[in-house]
Amino acid sequence: MQGVVNNLLNPKGALFYLGVFTMVITPLTSAGVMLFLIFSMMLVSASFWVFFVYTLDRPIIRRAIERSQKVVTRVFGALLVLMGLRVAALWR
Repeated sequence: MQGVVNNLLNPKGALFYLGVFTMVITPLTSAGVMLFLIFSMMLVSASFWVFFVYTLDRPIIRRAIERSQKVVTRVFGALLVLMGLRVAALWR
């Protein structure tokens, strides 16, 4: 349920589809074609999330993520510190 709420409150996905649809849908696009495009987008998006969650739920994938979590956290933490130092050095 959290993923659904996050996707509803996060405008990036909606803005992406809005950008794509403005390139495909014109004032001359029929209602039937528009409905087909909307349902296709919903099907692709839902299929992606089902596949994504199913993949992350596999025991071998879950164990790999759990084992590497500490290393990934430290690496990205160090990268963020380095980027902060770089911004601080440029801000004179």
